[in-house]
Amino acid sequence: MSDIDVLDTPTAEVGEAPVWDARRGCLWWVDIPAGRVHQTRPDTGRTRSRTFHGPVSVALPTATGSLLLANDRDLVEIPLPDIPAGSIAAGGRRIPHRLPPGGRANDGKADPRGRLWIGTVAAGDTRGALYRCDAIPTLVLGDLGISNGLGWSADGTRMYHTDTPTGRIDVMDYDPQTGTATARRPFAAVDGTPDGLAVDADGGVWVALFGGWALHRYTATGRLDHVVELPVSHPTSCAFVGEDLYVTSARSRLSADERDRRPDDGKLLRVRAQITGVPVPEVVL
Repeated sequence: MSDIDVLDTPTAEVGEAPVWDARRGCLWWVDIPAGRVHQTRPDTGRTRSRTFHGPVSVALPTATGSLLLANDRDLVEIPLPDIPAGSIAAGGRRIPHRLPPGGRANDGKADPRGRLWIGTVAAGDTRGALYRCDAIPTLVLGDLGISNGLGWSADGTRMYHTDTPTGRIDVMDYDPQTGTATARRPFAAVDGTPDGLAVDADGGVWVALFGGWALHRYTATGRLDHVVELPVSHPTSCAFVGEDLYVTSARSRLSADERDRRPDDGKLLRVRAQITGVPVPEVVL
């Protein structure tokens, strides 16, 4: 288990938010501060990139065949296959009222029915939060540091979430019919700094350890049962593509000397997990 490949992709300052697009056979991921959206095709190994003005935190495929981008002030639907460069607000249709005010959008995914969820980062006097982005955003969790690591069980009845500074993955009971998350409770205490996560078909939760050189897998009962040591110091998130996990990473915390000595930091990795993941649906707008 867990053969690892460092892929020939652009080097990101903060690579994040990988998501598999089954419709196009590609992985979308972003470099947040650089405002870059990357499209990597596992079958060819090629990556296409577009750069926007300002940060881009999330890039998610939608049920209408477009791409949804989020930053700290806009939620924008971009037509595909072409991704225009420039401001994301100028490149597509702005979705009014969907992006909550306050801190920068940090992570986002669609729930089993395609509802959009966005987590934000604390900024200034504004605490981070987790929102279900209906026509008007619904606050689900507040007073967070860094809302991160969203995922759902295969049957849709459990929702996972990480507030990174707590060092813990939480789980909530989830109603896929209504999009209601309740009974938040600890799922796993992480020895390190948990970032983005993915859920596998057996109920295991894989989480990237920012600054920890590793992925951890926790069983459905929250027990650590596998550690994948990585050749990058700051893995940020992961997404399943078949039986592989694609892992984004960052180099923004590295000194100039560390960047010279760690050329793989900021690259996209492929980990042979030998288990399939729970599919992440397209966003239904």
